[in-house]
Amino acid sequence: MKVLGIEHAYESRLSSFSKGMKQKVVIISSLIYNPDILFLDEPLSGLDANSVLLIKEIL
Repeated sequence: MKVLGIEHAYESRLSSFSKGMKQKVVIISSLIYNPDILFLDEPLSGLDANSVLLIKEIL
């Protein structure tokens, strides 16, 4: 959450998030257990340019 800059929203409801914030949460939750294989369908949709670069670097 710190890498993507959403640690301030830790205690917030998911329903209050924007599309980009929800996308970040989905990506974070998919990477928590360090899976061997990860299938993503348009993971960068709705993200700002900085977040796109960070997600590409992480993946």
